[in-house]
Amino acid sequence: GGEPGTGLGLALVRAFAELHGGRMEVTSTLGQGTEVRVHLPHAGAVRPANEAGADPSAPDLAGAA
Repeated sequence: GGEPGTGLGLALVRAFAELHGGRMEVTSTLGQGTEVRVHLPHAGAVRPANEAGADPSAPDLAGAA
């Protein structure tokens, strides 16, 4: 609907994408809408978070959805 949001959803999507080695793109055109694209690497290209070298400062998104 036409209800405004808080923007929290986009922040979570961006954090999730970056946590998995991806990125988020947002484009918006006044009067036409907003397009959000999430780019994630192929599953074989990312090490699981529990492997050595994982970023300990990355946000924990468990249960965020």
